[in-house]
Amino acid sequence: TRAATSSSSSRATREVGRSPMHRCAPYVIRPLGSSPTCAPPPVALSIAISPRRVCDQALPFYYWSSLLAGVGSTTAWLPEMLRSSPAALIALKVALHIVLFQTVSNALYLASHALLSRSGWRGAVTRVRRSLWQTCLVAAVSFGIGGPLVYMLPSVLLQSALRNVGVLGFSSYLALVANSG
Repeated sequence: TRAATSSSSSRATREVGRSPMHRCAPYVIRPLGSSPTCAPPPVALSIAISPRRVCDQALPFYYWSSLLAGVGSTTAWLPEMLRSSPAALIALKVALHIVLFQTVSNALYLASHALLSRSGWRGAVTRVRRSLWQTCLVAAVSFGIGGPLVYMLPSVLLQSALRNVGVLGFSSYLALVANSG
């Protein structure tokens, strides 16, 4: 028993100062189909996904914003009341963004997080069903406040840049929701 104690003691001494991720290093470089020796902590997964969230949002929002830039005073299908009021046009763009773009974006984020944490398609659907309403409510409040500032900017490029600043904070919130329960 003394030999076993000294062996585990020396192993513990060698691992002092190493992070828990050091023990999971083989997992980080393994393909998704392999069987890891340990799973990444949820916080590490969130840190890895949050910057990707900014990148995968920049181009889609740029094109979405470009599409909405075409909606204006010359858009024939809009009622006259909306076409004649810049404030009403901005409110319409914010509402469309919250209902369409942000809802789809949040659902994709929650599903991809579940899939990357190996929950499978069933886990992804469960995660989206359980958390989408909550994330959409927070998105509606945050973009309801910040959205008018974004859509007041004259350039689609500036709109995208300002929105990406907000995405950094919102991504942290989504990561917390995706890691809960």
